[in-house]
Amino acid sequence: MLVDGLCKVVRRWPQSVRTVTRDGFQLRCNLRYHSHRMIFLYGVYEIDVDWMCSRLLKPSDTVIDIGACFGYHSIANAIRVGPTGRIYGIEPQTEMLAALRENIDANGLGNIEIDQIALSDVKEQLELHSFRDLEPGHASISTLDRSDYSVAPCLAVPLDDYVTSKGIRDVALIKLDVEGSEMKILKGAKRLLSSCRPPIWIVEINSETSHACGFHPSELLTFLGAYGYSPYRPVWGNIVRRIKRLERCAAGEVRHGENILCAINGIHGDRLARAGVRA
Repeated sequence: MLVDGLCKVVRRWPQSVRTVTRDGFQLRCNLRYHSHRMIFLYGVYEIDVDWMCSRLLKPSDTVIDIGACFGYHSIANAIRVGPTGRIYGIEPQTEMLAALRENIDANGLGNIEIDQIALSDVKEQLELHSFRDLEPGHASISTLDRSDYSVAPCLAVPLDDYVTSKGIRDVALIKLDVEGSEMKILKGAKRLLSSCRPPIWIVEINSETSHACGFHPSELLTFLGAYGYSPYRPVWGNIVRRIKRLERCAAGEVRHGENILCAINGIHGDRLARAGVRA
């Protein structure tokens, strides 16, 4: 891989580089981080998430980006939904929040609202662990059985309460990438999940952080399944790219590191069809 080869040649990556993505927006990148090097070299971050969002979203949509990190998906989706749409970016980490705000300002976007807060199943004070040898985006409510962490307190509220406080009426899509807090967040979104127009979800599967927080990642899909959701995964080929429904939520059906689309065919059928989803 190009990145691996370059890492052997480049001994000291610059910490602050402004780059332009393949969709034309600007990002400030710290090339010490692998994820930022991928953007710098390829112009895209988490290509599966980016590809699904590009096919599912339309102008005027509302998106909640839970774990907004440095802002790639918030900015890309803000452009997709346009000035009449809205992006709510949730990011509790101070370091990431500063990068997020800088990247939003650099692109002159006025349809993104950022909140430094965490989400949970109840209103509570959480401890967020950041790890010396991991990128800031890997911060977790768990220690991950590591000792190289620092702790920062953060206020957490249920997603249902957050949506109510913002007066959000219709959420098209939620991206959920929170290093082990996924189950707590879903449990704090029962009103939203039970509503007449629940959102599509894109959920990151992380076996390490899920186990550290006391659940198997397949339980996330089982939980959503109780509300009528079916899981889908992007399928990649040299020529064809599509989204295919998973037959079941067994442990072998989900893989560490992939992002699973969860939708209700009877509600989201038009969007799924537009995205080329195969049942």
